[in-house]
Amino acid sequence: MLEFICDEIDASCSNDTNHPYYSRPIFEAVRQDAYKVVQQILSRSYNLIDFKNQQGHNIIQLAVINRSEKVYNLFYPIIKRTESYSTMTDSSMNNLVHLAGRLAPSYVLSRTPLPQVQHCNYSVSSNGVRSRWILQEVEKLMLPTHLLKENIYMETPEMETGIPLFRKEIAFTIFAVADAISLFSAATSLLVFLSIITTHFSKKDFRESLPRRLIIGLCVLFISATAIMVAFCTALYLVFCDQRPWMLAPIGGLACLPIAVIATLQFPLVVDLFISTSFPIFQKDKFDFVESEILLRMDEE
Repeated sequence: MLEFICDEIDASCSNDTNHPYYSRPIFEAVRQDAYKVVQQILSRSYNLIDFKNQQGHNIIQLAVINRSEKVYNLFYPIIKRTESYSTMTDSSMNNLVHLAGRLAPSYVLSRTPLPQVQHCNYSVSSNGVRSRWILQEVEKLMLPTHLLKENIYMETPEMETGIPLFRKEIAFTIFAVADAISLFSAATSLLVFLSIITTHFSKKDFRESLPRRLIIGLCVLFISATAIMVAFCTALYLVFCDQRPWMLAPIGGLACLPIAVIATLQFPLVVDLFISTSFPIFQKDKFDFVESEILLRMDEE
């Protein structure tokens, strides 16, 4: 569809590569980080790379302002190799570093409610803001972790010997294994969260250590919650389902509810932390056509 629209625009316009039909779409594509649209338009009208909007910003500067990482990756190899692009300034004499130091637009910040993820790759947030956010998150997670640890052991002993009545049942073996997994994972998650609270909160910690610990703590907490639901369901099965088999379905359905809630609420946080911690913003040599076009134009000049 994109190629068809561009073909129609090219057919209705003259041979001038700077025709205005592409100027507004490419600026909007940069703002939305739609790098495929930018790539397609530049392949047809490459001189738009130097075209400026009403504020005096070209598409490279606009990508920095709007934190459009994928669009910026189009030009990253060229910015490093070409001095004219790496040192360019806008009408207020702000270079790319000055533009990156600005606070991102509100719609960019609203993409994720996590200050740690929003600012982990930019120098616009102080350590105090990030440390407060991490401490708040850890304090929220330590309470359910502690409750899981306190309530995961449950069995029915025989009155005279103290040996569990259901020890020969397969369901009891599942219960014991799930109970042990929940205990160990809850204790591990609690220790991980405590290690976050007692850290030095240095700049290097915010970049790698703290997000990684938070990811580990959240994943282990999810394992603990899943294991305790399995243990609880097997305990109910042992007590009730021999006489009432119809209770197995509602018990299983209700057990999946808290697991689904935890996964739904915490999964976006884990994904954002993992991406911001494990993957670099800039991917070199991802789009070769941009570099080849610029080098060709430099040779012509």
